[in-house]
Amino acid sequence: MLSAVFGLALAGSAAFGAPYPASALQGAVDRQTCMTRYTLTTADPIDQVARFYAGEAAASRTQLLGDSGAKFTGYRMLAFVSQPRFLWVLLSRTGGVTTARVSYHLTRAVGCR
Repeated sequence: MLSAVFGLALAGSAAFGAPYPASALQGAVDRQTCMTRYTLTTADPIDQVARFYAGEAAASRTQLLGDSGAKFTGYRMLAFVSQPRFLWVLLSRTGGVTTARVSYHLTRAVGCR
């Protein structure tokens, strides 16, 4: 179902920018010229969700630019960049629920920086 929303092939390893599999999409996917954004929730812990996105980025040869790790209790931020690909993930955990706010792009459209 999520693959239809994102227009991604999710067979085998997850496509770059694909949502975490054990999650529920919160609201509509925001597709803009320069970026795609979505928010999802899951009962899985922050570190498990972070490992999923790190694996997704590694599979597409997109390098980790920054990871806040455990610096902030209940939060984690990750950024992956290999031009033109970009993936930014903000994770938070409250009341046994992890929320992921994800932004990504695969190509740089005309007019995007």
